Amino acid sequence: MRISFIGSGNVATHLAQAFHKAGHSIVQIFSRNKEHAELLARKTESESITDFDTLVSEVDLYMICVPDEYISELSTYLPKRIAQVHTSGNTLLSDLKGDITGVFYPLQTFSKEKTITFSELNILLESDHKVTLNVLTDLVNSINSNLHYVNSSERQKLHVAAVFACNFSNLMVHISEDILSENQLDSKLLLPLIKETTNKLFTMSAKQAQTGPALRGDQSTIETHKSLLKTFSPSVQHIYEVLTKEIQKRHGKL
Repeated sequence: MRISFIGSGNVATHLAQAFHKAGHSIVQIFSRNKEHAELLARKTESESITDFDTLVSEVDLYMICVPDEYISELSTYLPKRIAQVHTSGNTLLSDLKGDITGVFYPLQTFSKEKTITFSELNILLESDHKVTLNVLTDLVNSINSNLHYVNSSERQKLHVAAVFACNFSNLMVHISEDILSENQLDSKLLLPLIKETTNKLFTMSAKQAQTGPALRGDQSTIETHKSLLKTFSPSVQHIYEVLTKEIQKRHGKL
């Protein structure tokens, strides 16, 4: 397939390289950031552009990988007769302005510096256009990812769940790193614990895997923790108290 990317961020970087490796032709990389566009274009043997006036129409589809707030607007600049597909978890299919539209949402966290194993990746597809849905299905299969068909409403629910599972849990680790850093302790000491916490979720539910002082009703330890956190911001103290109570409520301790 001949694919042009609108965007050069984390998602575009991983998908463009995966498609290129799978034998697809990456035609152009559009980005307002010239340096980022050029870097990704070099990696995918494509052309970098920063102006929509130089966007070519001899492609099979445009893959829109930009922040949600820009998707609908940028969609209006694309040729309506060519398939346009966004990669957002939250943006509706109907927000695209072309005649042939679709969604190719990889349910994963992406960082440019971290390699992704696409065979372990779930990709959620949506389109009202049967041919486009078949094309997107072939794209998923070409990079050996796991395929799921969902509508916009289902995808939004999966997205908010993913924010809790990924973004919020990562914030918790960030806070724990701050606690250790302020006390001159090595945050890498937590890595085996974090790894085991994640590994348990492959064999049991999160509810079954829950441990800690809140679950045990260990009020003495909880009070010690709250005292130690007084040197941190009120928001961190509040997070600790809210999450402690939420664990206790979910496990019948309150």
